[in-house]
Amino acid sequence: MKRADAVIVIAFTRYLVKKATEMPDANDPKRICKIENQRYPTVWNQIEAAIAFGLNRPLLVIMEEGLKSEAMLKDRLEFKTIVLPLDSARLKSDDFRKRFASFTKLARRRSWFRL
Repeated sequence: MKRADAVIVIAFTRYLVKKATEMPDANDPKRICKIENQRYPTVWNQIEAAIAFGLNRPLLVIMEEGLKSEAMLKDRLEFKTIVLPLDSARLKSDDFRKRFASFTKLARRRSWFRL
């Protein structure tokens, strides 16, 4: 990734949690959270995005609609996450094409400085 001009992370459903409890051993019962029918991507998406961010590479995160949005897979001050249904029609939409063009322009500008 050190030689990459930019990084695109595509997050889609890896796990479907039907029923779980977050922080079941918390001392404060208010911190315990019930989880039902929540979809999660692979943890590798977080790692990939974090490495790219740490290396100061232009980063585009595309996330399947309905996934749990947290950490590197959510809107941040430094970059925006594109959330949409992962189907070819949405990837051909004008909105997506404009956002992707903006990202590629940034990536090209940044790669020129690293030559």
